[in-house]
Amino acid sequence: MKSILTGVMALVIAVMSTSLHAEEPLINIKFGGGTYTGAAVAGTAGDTWNQFNDDLSVINQPVLLSTGTSAGSAQFSYTGGALVTGLAANCSFGATDKNLMRSYIYTSGSAGTMSFTGLQANKSYDLYVYTQSENTSGNNYGDGQILNLTVNGSALNQTTPSDGGASTFLAGQNYLHGTFTADNSGNLNISYLSPVGGTGAASRAVINGLQLKGSSPTPEPASLVLLGIGGLLASRKLKKKSAETSITTP
Repeated sequence: MKSILTGVMALVIAVMSTSLHAEEPLINIKFGGGTYTGAAVAGTAGDTWNQFNDDLSVINQPVLLSTGTSAGSAQFSYTGGALVTGLAANCSFGATDKNLMRSYIYTSGSAGTMSFTGLQANKSYDLYVYTQSENTSGNNYGDGQILNLTVNGSALNQTTPSDGGASTFLAGQNYLHGTFTADNSGNLNISYLSPVGGTGAASRAVINGLQLKGSSPTPEPASLVLLGIGGLLASRKLKKKSAETSITTP
């Protein structure tokens, strides 16, 4: 019994360690031209990014994880907006990150939408949204392209103007980060809009890319089964030991 218990508990520890401490899955999305394999804020160098080049809409497109493997049932959609690509001259980021921040999708005058579907229902996810205006500040509209987002009914607001002259990732300026919970169907629905009125360049709500990172990992079903077996065997061992060491009084 001792050898069986020891083996089962070792297996439980190994599986649980793999399930709970493995790197959290990451889905990267970028818009427009230029291949990007950088880390941005949440990833690592060499990451795979899903690239979208269609202006009007993409519906239920399967996506890859940052490792280049399938993201399972996860899909990405967006509607509306227009793409702007190849703005290297107006982007101060270094050679690698420039390929993420120099091109973008935008909407002007009306809200644009994006969504992740096929996620784990009621699970928390970290969302990073990159937003940098197409030009440097002080050119009448480059510093006015402010981004407001709503994710599953919760607001994630850009409170400072996006500055196309920034050369590093600045929280609250050229990227936003929030934690949101997928709904009962495993969806994260994003609405984005600029608070600036009109339909000109200053009213553009700009998104260069997104990163979606899983959080609050839970044990896989197999891990839970193994944990239960280990607990049962441990309980039986304790009962047996208690019976062997108990003193019977006359």
